[in-house]
Amino acid sequence: MRLLVTFALALSVAGCATDNTAASDASPSPDGGADLAGGPLADAVGTPEDLAGADLTGVAGLDLAGLDLAGLDLAAPAGADLAVADMAAASDLGRAEGDMAMISCAPLGVMCANDSGCCSGFCDPGVHLCAVNKQCAPAGVACAAPTDCCNLSCAGGVCGGACRPNGQVCAGSAECCSGNCAGGVCAAVVAGCVTLGNKCAQGLDCCSQNCQGGLCASAGGACNAKGDVCFRNGDCCSQVCTIPQGKLAGTCAALVAPGAGACILDGEPCAGCQNCCSRVCAPTLTGGHVCVPASGCRLVGDVCHKDSDCCGAANSDLPGAGNVTCNLAPGVNPPTGVCANPQSCDPDGDVCGARLGNMCGGNAREDCCDCLPPKADCCKLDLSGVPRCYGGSRKAC
Repeated sequence: MRLLVTFALALSVAGCATDNTAASDASPSPDGGADLAGGPLADAVGTPEDLAGADLTGVAGLDLAGLDLAGLDLAAPAGADLAVADMAAASDLGRAEGDMAMISCAPLGVMCANDSGCCSGFCDPGVHLCAVNKQCAPAGVACAAPTDCCNLSCAGGVCGGACRPNGQVCAGSAECCSGNCAGGVCAAVVAGCVTLGNKCAQGLDCCSQNCQGGLCASAGGACNAKGDVCFRNGDCCSQVCTIPQGKLAGTCAALVAPGAGACILDGEPCAGCQNCCSRVCAPTLTGGHVCVPASGCRLVGDVCHKDSDCCGAANSDLPGAGNVTCNLAPGVNPPTGVCANPQSCDPDGDVCGARLGNMCGGNAREDCCDCLPPKADCCKLDLSGVPRCYGGSRKAC
């Protein structure tokens, strides 16, 4: 299961403008990076715009190496040092505001030659694009559970052949895609959406919302959707697998906790961006669509196990510290919950509303902490294309 984000280009670069407004052109920032917010490159985010004529002279701290610029007419000046900056990376590492990490790796969906060139650490060998490093194992490879295997069949610690769909004769539950052999026939563990490996007529039949070749296939994320088959908590995007007593398998349960909205969790199937916690829904190599996971601290509405997992946790020494807690779902073991809605402004690293035209990410509020109006200037795309609060703005750096 490998996630492929097909953004053509995502430039996320920020500095500190002394007048608290986005630079009107690509001018160097005090830390050596460049503030392109609102500049001639702003319209290039995610769309193949013609950037010929953009004046990049004198811009330091930029590196377009590794970016797929197909369709862009970009005349960069000789000697320009071009690097992509992950706005959330500084927050993820707990760096102080303004201390920006310059990242030379390529984001998801960009062409690559090897794993080391990708921020995700995985270059898909089939299509040579940076993707999420989450793969199922083929037959003959060691496994701990059926969900480790592409065929959903794990017998004696080794992935086997294709699992049996519901309705077929079985001798044991391990043979069934559902993980449930009842009365000599493979059957669903509980009634609901159709689980992986079972027959479907359309995507809406499947928990994964992805029907391929008449069978429900993975949505393509790193975890299974609500209602889909699971054998352990880690199989599920919600981190909650409910297994009936005496059964081998169960289904992924919804994660319900107080104090947060009901956005779609990272890795869950989606039909559009606006309902994802990350505000980005992307196509995958399996033919499905999933909510793109954000790296580092967890966004509001996403899964957490303790306060420090969340963007805006106390003692982070970043803008908005203490605004968000991890609200645990009752009766879930180990303790699991969601990052609650912030008590006031949106903390450093959290999702925010980016003004990107018709692109994803524009429906979250524009209220990043320590940011003077216009607050949209403090919302930058990270390397996965997720719009997040970064740093803040002030009169002097």
